[in-house]
Amino acid sequence: MSAVPLAPTSLIDCTDATENELLVVEGLSAANAVKPVRDRRLQAVLPMQGKIPNATRVSEERLLAHPNVADLLQSLHPKRLIETQITHCRYKRIVILADPDADGVHASMLLLLFIYQYVPSLFEEGRIILLRAPLYGFYQAEECVAIAYSEQHAERVHVALTKATEVTLVKRRFKGIASFNTSLRLALVAPDNPTRKILSVDECRDLCQPLLQ
Repeated sequence: MSAVPLAPTSLIDCTDATENELLVVEGLSAANAVKPVRDRRLQAVLPMQGKIPNATRVSEERLLAHPNVADLLQSLHPKRLIETQITHCRYKRIVILADPDADGVHASMLLLLFIYQYVPSLFEEGRIILLRAPLYGFYQAEECVAIAYSEQHAERVHVALTKATEVTLVKRRFKGIASFNTSLRLALVAPDNPTRKILSVDECRDLCQPLLQ
């Protein structure tokens, strides 16, 4: 395998070299939305434009040549091989933060599948976190009073809100992370966000099963 060159210019790094994490987001608009609300000391941001190939269906050479894969590996440890030991990873956690739509979910699954195939030790050490952004917001005037992560979740939230209040609420579909207001973005990237999910190897395999068929 080829050695990995220097870190990508797209990486927005943090200042703490030990207790840190890498937020992997979809594209520059998401990165620009996350950058001002992240913890600059602890949270680095890496934008990835578009989807990577299915790691089970293309050659290693083609996969490693993809810009998104190269950027990720370069960010994790410049000049290291893909088999780099987990102790050499520059970030304690890698947080996959996808846009909430179907394309975002698919893109995150492809990225998780790559890690599962080539760097499974990241799962074994509990370093891979999946963070889903909400898909809908329920608004009273211009205030977001509730969020939902899927169409089915939105239906349940709507029923609960209707029973709890007589005020008419408006359901809005978010257009990616860049469409969130500041408070929503702050809550989303906060290290104590309760929706963060540390993925095990088995959970990743189950999640990526549609791509393995």
